[in-house]
Amino acid sequence: MKRSFYSVPPEYLGCDVWVRWNEQVVRILNHRFEQVALHCRQQPGKFSTLHEHLASEKISSVERGAEHLLRKVRLLGTHAAQWAESTLEEHGVRGMRIIQGLIALSRKYEATAIDAACEKAWRGRGFRYRIVKHLLERRAATQQTLEFLDVHPMIRPISDYAEFVRHALQQG
Repeated sequence: MKRSFYSVPPEYLGCDVWVRWNEQVVRILNHRFEQVALHCRQQPGKFSTLHEHLASEKISSVERGAEHLLRKVRLLGTHAAQWAESTLEEHGVRGMRIIQGLIALSRKYEATAIDAACEKAWRGRGFRYRIVKHLLERRAATQQTLEFLDVHPMIRPISDYAEFVRHALQQG
């Protein structure tokens, strides 16, 4: 105790609890004197937070681990997953941040485009976020828009539609 901080399960936040301690451990008990948390005693000013006391929305992707990030990347495609795995091999723990950037690109680009960019980056051994982003930007800039066709054998001329509307109005 002595100005140390200890976590409790989320359902006990804001509730009164009982605390028992000795030189080694701190026990936190609910109103029925059932133990809800057990911590090693901390030095003054230190914190002890048990993983199970964290709300899931408070745990970042990096804290969840590389496998969690790779599962998300697999949803983008096989080439994206291959690129992400190679990025982790190349950069180690720093690669997790790069993979987070790749996942963030899915807010702006389609999965198929990201997968194709990752394939090009993987073939060129480009295991950096900015390389994949550059490939995506270049692809978006070079995409063509199709010209509007005024005449096509499968489409009736506009005059036919005008005649149809005029005839329908005359019929009542």
